[in-house]
Amino acid sequence: LNTGLFTSSITKPITPSPSISQSVIESSINVSSTLPSINQASSVQTSVISLTETTTTATFQSSTSFPSPSPSPEGPYVYMTTTVQALHDTTVQLNCSRAFPPSTINWHFNGSKLSNSMKYNITRSNLLYIYNVSVNDAGVYYCGTSDAFDDATSDRVMLSVQVPPTFYDATLTDKAVVIGKSINLQCLVFGVPRPVVTWLKEGVNVIDSQYIINNVISDNRVSSVLTIENSERTSQGNYMCQASNDLVEKKSINATAYITIHFPANIQPDNEKIEAVWKETANISFTITNKEDIKNITNIKWEFKSITNNTYSSTPGSKLYRVFSSINVNDRGLYRIIVTTEAGIVTSMATELDVFVPAVLLSYNGEEKERKSGQNVTFNCTADGLPRPKIVWRKDGQLIIESRKRVISTSQEIEGFRKISDIQQITSTLTITDLVRGIDDGSYSCRADNEANIGDILDTSYTLVIDPLDE
Repeated sequence: LNTGLFTSSITKPITPSPSISQSVIESSINVSSTLPSINQASSVQTSVISLTETTTTATFQSSTSFPSPSPSPEGPYVYMTTTVQALHDTTVQLNCSRAFPPSTINWHFNGSKLSNSMKYNITRSNLLYIYNVSVNDAGVYYCGTSDAFDDATSDRVMLSVQVPPTFYDATLTDKAVVIGKSINLQCLVFGVPRPVVTWLKEGVNVIDSQYIINNVISDNRVSSVLTIENSERTSQGNYMCQASNDLVEKKSINATAYITIHFPANIQPDNEKIEAVWKETANISFTITNKEDIKNITNIKWEFKSITNNTYSSTPGSKLYRVFSSINVNDRGLYRIIVTTEAGIVTSMATELDVFVPAVLLSYNGEEKERKSGQNVTFNCTADGLPRPKIVWRKDGQLIIESRKRVISTSQEIEGFRKISDIQQITSTLTITDLVRGIDDGSYSCRADNEANIGDILDTSYTLVIDPLDE
């Protein structure tokens, strides 16, 4: 048996029947099968397997039935079985000798009698054609006479069907995953003999220490899963599942998939807090620090007080700006950037925008107060601003330090006299007791300041005149 070309010639003597003493009966099994070349596309190949029982003409003519094998002194007759191989989806021809009367020939497969169908064709010349052979056609075939002569049969041929590796149920598909997540690639392969699966990345065999490969084997099926845990930047690339088995010529198939690693946007505010003055210009900026890793930014939004909009300006680099030409108190609050990429939606850390309204004093007309020595006097000063201003008092340009004689008290209002949103008002009262002429008389003024760093001072100061006590 030459397994390279699947050709065989086997001759086996059969003990003649006693009723045909001069007969010489030989059985020969001629097998001729050439499997298709891997490079030969769409060609129909035929595996020809001949099962032959031959007798001399004289012997056949002198017999009313085909002789059955007789037991030998060593024991009962033993049929010879030859194993031959055919390629999946080809046509196989089995030839039975004309020594059997054509009308009495039966073909058998695994002990069951065959009949003409879409699968089998039994010709008048005793040929059996098996079309589009598959693994279900693998088994034992033989020919023989009708049921009355079941003891007259040929030797057996064990037909083995080889199937090139094929993918079933699913093939590899491209995948995208966020960095740090795990990835599974599955390769489902069938073949006879059972295929061997190999995984490659960029044409190089993968290393088990970097990947987990799990093969589940069932008969001639292989389910191979390649797992990448904690994907990294280097996990991106082309992956190949290669399956091969040993036919007459080794046959391999490949399936490929590209893994893309997505990187979430890393967004940082350029300032944690920004302070701006009411009605002046201001801007907020953020930087996408890993823009080179992001292939496609699908959407950018600003978030302020749970309201999002697209009012922003971008530069050719990685910065995003929002510009205020005349900032308002209502613009105070926390600002964030929301960036959408293939890796998902990312919201940045917040930057705080604080708006200051400069302090302004409520205008008073210049007022002169006259008191006598030993009396008390009170001055009031009201201002508003954001944040709430602080008020200081001066006498003749010198800062007044609070004491028992000079008492400063304050009162606060939620709403300012300018009726600006969120503005706060304060009133400061300076009380001077036990007035002394020549010491307490003079010019008194107040000044209001807050974080806007723009102070306001009364246009006209108070003037205190102290008369001497009556004699």
